[in-house]
Amino acid sequence: MATRADLTIKINTDLATGTSITAAEHRGVEQAIVDSCKPYNAGYFVVGDIGTTLGALTVYGLLSATATSPYTNMSKIVVVFNTATPMPNTNYYVRMFVKSNATPASNLDFFPPYFTNTSTTGFDVYIREQSSGATQSLVVYFEAIPLD
Repeated sequence: MATRADLTIKINTDLATGTSITAAEHRGVEQAIVDSCKPYNAGYFVVGDIGTTLGALTVYGLLSATATSPYTNMSKIVVVFNTATPMPNTNYYVRMFVKSNATPASNLDFFPPYFTNTSTTGFDVYIREQSSGATQSLVVYFEAIPLD
């Protein structure tokens, strides 16, 4: 995905005033614009009970996700992007949406997930229970969006 600066350079170079452009150059500019509209990495992972689900998770998208339990009542999910889709740098944010796969009462018992940028090839997500009484089943949808 091209950054805004990259798109501006491509437009100013390939569509420069007073020059004739080829169809291929025009398609290149248009495709760069289309590609910049979609996040680099998007998908989801499924977390069973927070703090007890361990190992590889069910995922969708160009990624893998593994859950560990670093603290009591907390899950750490290590998300790794496919090697073909790294972020341009670590200056990106992760937008997340959580869907319940269990009864509403079970999924009211956790704090909002948060992320840490660990590399251009992935990030970590932390989800913590408020108490250990309920069993959750969550689908976490995400988009990784570059800021540069």
